[in-house]
Parts: sequence; structure tokens; C-alpha cells
Amino acid sequence: MSFGLAISVYRIAVFDNSVAHIKEQNEEIRQRIALKQDEVEYYQSSQFKNKFAKEKLQRISPGEHVLVLLPAELVDDVLVETPQQSKKISREAEESLRLLPIIRHWQMYLFHQDEIESMLR
Repeated sequence: MSFGLAISVYRIAVFDNSVAHIKEQNEEIRQRIALKQDEVEYYQSSQFKNKFAKEKLQRISPGEHVLVLLPAELVDDVLVETPQQSKKISREAEESLRLLPIIRHWQMYLFHQDEIESMLR
């Protein structure tokens, strides 16, 4: 009888240990679920949608301005033009592009991007 009692006490101790371990696992799972719920709420928020649209889709909202930061080595290569100069250049480029056949437009677009850039300069 004492042997049976000892086995019962041992089983109860093992069961209590198992219950404590399961409670710890449940708490860890609750914490992970709470973190994931926070992530889901963020991904559903308008703040994330706005950020995604700006970064990935390159969209801007009305009234916003885009500021492009160039590395120092590229700043020297950028031409500073007055609005009149840029209008004149764009008119000349548009006129020369209008005179080209459509097939040449596609060839330039697909195979000769450098030609397009040189025409626009």
C-alpha cells in the first residue's frame, strides 16, 4: 500500500510539472499572438498603406512634394537649368521625336536608352 501511495504521489508531481510546463508554453503563445495581432493591425492601418504606396508604387498625395537626394558624386553631373531653357529643350526633343516613325521609338526604348537620354539633353 505504501508503494502504491508513493507511485500516486509521484504521478501527481509529474502531472503538476507537466501542467506548469504547459502553462508556460501557453503564455509564450499568447505573447506571440499579441505581437502578430499588432503586426496585422499595422498592416491594415492607413499609415502602412500610405507608406507602401509611396515606397513601392511611387505615389504621392495631392499637395505633397518629392525631394530627391543624390550622392555627392552625382551632384556635379546634374545640370541646373532655368525654366525657359527646359521648355526650349523639351519642345525641341518633342519635335524630333514626332518626326521619328513609331517603330524607331520602340527600338530606342527597348535597345537604345542612351539615345533617348541624349535627345532630351
